[in-house]
Amino acid sequence: MTAISCQINQNIAEVTLNNPAKGNAMGWDFWEECEDIFQTLQTNNDVRVVILCANGNHFSAGLDLDYAVQAFGHGEQYEAHKIEAISQYIEGLQDTFLNVAKLDKPVIAAIHGACIGAGLELACSADIRICTNDAFFALKELQLGILPDLGGLQYLQTLLPEGVARELTYTGRTFSAQEALNWGLINNCYNDHQELIKEARKLATLIAGQSPIAVKFAKRAFIDNNLKQLKHSLRPMALQQAALCMQGDMNAAMQAMRSKSIPTYNNLQKGPSKPPK
Repeated sequence: MTAISCQINQNIAEVTLNNPAKGNAMGWDFWEECEDIFQTLQTNNDVRVVILCANGNHFSAGLDLDYAVQAFGHGEQYEAHKIEAISQYIEGLQDTFLNVAKLDKPVIAAIHGACIGAGLELACSADIRICTNDAFFALKELQLGILPDLGGLQYLQTLLPEGVARELTYTGRTFSAQEALNWGLINNCYNDHQELIKEARKLATLIAGQSPIAVKFAKRAFIDNNLKQLKHSLRPMALQQAALCMQGDMNAAMQAMRSKSIPTYNNLQKGPSKPPK
């Protein structure tokens, strides 16, 4: 079983997150397969629109915590060049979601259940978001001592009222489908997963019926300037994230989650506010 599947029918690609046993959490396989699938879709001229959805009870619980600990949770001070290596790895993850955002075909995210952390950042990379009435969302990275470094901060600044975006980022609180609809993050809500997929396919069929080249250029008009600004602001976050992963708060948060206790974070230190170069 792969972490992501892709089926193409009548010019519509359905990309399905396929790790329901772990709430479609994003681990090693996800990142490799997601990159490959969207690079392939970019060059497939038979595809005119993409539906991004998920099997199981949830769209995505975000980063797989075991993966996160293995990839980033060293919890010790590394030399600057090793922080740079982690930063470059994070840039690769950023590029994976940028491939979704800059795909020449519109992407419809069909969300049900949990859409948390990196799952929300992935959904924000889509052109259009629809969900079930019982869907719920959160950007919980700060609770883990890390940053939403895959575009979440940048997208939410443009998709939500600024004060709302800041509140949700700083608190990490869960918000409902109705709140997301009221703020404009979501276009429509549906009763259940079956209706959600039906409506996603109906919307995709409407888009696929338009001139492919006109749709392609329309999407580029929407995203070109935003993508340049997005990539420019994401790169410094990769370096900041690498430095955060080395200083221990992430491990403290993970241990607290496992023991159901309150994490003890490091205090702010006086000195340079920027990570080492």
